[in-house]
Amino acid sequence: MRTKRVAALLSAVLVTAACHASPLWAGRPDVTPRGQTQQPRRVDPHSAIVRWKANSLLTSRQKALGGLRLATRRQFPALNATSVALSAEQAPSNIAGKLMATGLVDSIEPNGIWQLPARRPSVRSLSLRIRNEAPPDDPARAWGQKKIGLEAVWPFVRGDRKVVVAVIDTGVDLNHPDLRGALVPGYSTFDEPGPQDYQGHGTHVTGIIVGQNQGRPGVRGVAPGCRVMPVKVMGPRGREGRVENVVAGLLWAVDHGATIVNMSLGDEGTSALLRDAVRYAQEKDVLVVAASGNFEEGRHRSANTMNYPAAFPGVMAVGATSDDDQRADFSFYGHWMSIAAPGVEIYSSIPAQGNESGAYEYEQGTSMAAPFVSGVAALLRSRFPQWTARQVQQRLEKTAQDFGPSGFDEEYGHGRIDAQRALLGP
Repeated sequence: MRTKRVAALLSAVLVTAACHASPLWAGRPDVTPRGQTQQPRRVDPHSAIVRWKANSLLTSRQKALGGLRLATRRQFPALNATSVALSAEQAPSNIAGKLMATGLVDSIEPNGIWQLPARRPSVRSLSLRIRNEAPPDDPARAWGQKKIGLEAVWPFVRGDRKVVVAVIDTGVDLNHPDLRGALVPGYSTFDEPGPQDYQGHGTHVTGIIVGQNQGRPGVRGVAPGCRVMPVKVMGPRGREGRVENVVAGLLWAVDHGATIVNMSLGDEGTSALLRDAVRYAQEKDVLVVAASGNFEEGRHRSANTMNYPAAFPGVMAVGATSDDDQRADFSFYGHWMSIAAPGVEIYSSIPAQGNESGAYEYEQGTSMAAPFVSGVAALLRSRFPQWTARQVQQRLEKTAQDFGPSGFDEEYGHGRIDAQRALLGP
């Protein structure tokens, strides 16, 4: 009971303290949908994030934390931030007030718990599990690749090994026959030797991007010639991770050579620290692609809900479409949308668990749509290495197939991605 009380008090105090910082949406009109929360839905009651003023000295920061007996969890030098541990015996209101009184602190925010979009049941995978047999070798396994014109693209460009897409997720099955030849060294933000995936989400996303079609029956990714950097921020065996994990993973990927990051995760609340990490990536010419999010009955009022990091300025927010180019009924949408991509009944890799021929499953969600966009972006960065991330994004949006009302609209953004037009068109 005491832990719940501490969590509630901490959230209220830290939110109040953060209100003294610069607005989250500088330059963005206030068009927050009705019922939209601005704070993470869930927070870690045992930690918080301190965002320091840029001119404060490291020794002064350490002295301030030491004086309040606050242990450092992670340092984010590039963002002037520190995550700190809190105990139930400490009074959060006193800690927040005393830190703000030092004059060293720009803001304090809760360490929000980010998660993967709600899992959507797949009729195809359920049927396969009931029959206990491998997926049939039928065209439905690659409908998304065909829909966006990849069969016309692959004879000309399959991707450059130097182009690396970071998958910020649950990790990747490092031994999957369709993936092990398409990975570069990765990173886990948890205390474990590597970014091995025990949950499955990151492995499925990765197969959509760089599947090598080496398993039985196998999956061919959008950009099989490119490479994926597995970065584990969710888990270590589940579907959730703290904001500090997501930020640590994103910064590591940017600093270790990723030119595109795929983030099939999010929350309807905001985080100033995550916003700053996204800006850091964008300043380093890294294209940030994120799933728009999935509607969940009983949790969201409507599918017109902003989801972060997808809704941060400059991020390619990706919604999901079906094989008849309709917006999937679970796909979040709004004025912040960038583009749409196949996201219903998508076949890809999952952890093989010792199966030498690989393991595969159909999944659906905006998590599956985002890697289609990341993959095509990787092909563009392969074919036009001189292009900036912004130029790649503009090309994808300009060449998208226009559905819904003419021009940009909230359900499709600029339209459904078209790889053939983006890579081979005028």
